[in-house]
Amino acid sequence: MNVNPSGRQRKLRNTVIPLNNPDPAPSEEDTRGQIQCMVFPDDHPDPKLRGQPKGVKVILQERKSVWDKYMAVCREHGTKVVGKCASCMKSQTQKDAEKHVALAEAIGQNGIAMEEDMATADSEIQSGPDDEWCCMHWVLALQEDFQSEKPLVQSIIEGAGHICLFVTTLRGCLV
Repeated sequence: MNVNPSGRQRKLRNTVIPLNNPDPAPSEEDTRGQIQCMVFPDDHPDPKLRGQPKGVKVILQERKSVWDKYMAVCREHGTKVVGKCASCMKSQTQKDAEKHVALAEAIGQNGIAMEEDMATADSEIQSGPDDEWCCMHWVLALQEDFQSEKPLVQSIIEGAGHICLFVTTLRGCLV
């Protein structure tokens, strides 16, 4: 998803704002449990945005308590509001390489590693960014409705009464 509205991005299906989001501020509307449209309505005041997909920023701003918490975290850490931080921009290859280096350093340079040492070192290495609220993309990725979203092909297959299994192979993913 883009940070800002429209542009080249897919139109997502509507969702329900999770009930486990932070409590709203005393004077703010509680958006938890409300349906959230992922595209601007056809009667939007700005003709350029009509029917266009919303960006990450708009989605989070509509989830008022989440946006307020993200803004508070940015103020607390003295950081800017960013769409995607440096950690989240890294490719999976870069993240894997860093994980392997950290694992090697955690095990030590003796050249002999016990399975327990490897398991302990591997569990100590974090898989996500250092700060859970580092950028807009990560905050949205932590949202329960985005984490539990099924791929469209899976929804169609299961909607037709079939079972959909994704099998990972050495060459890729098969449906």
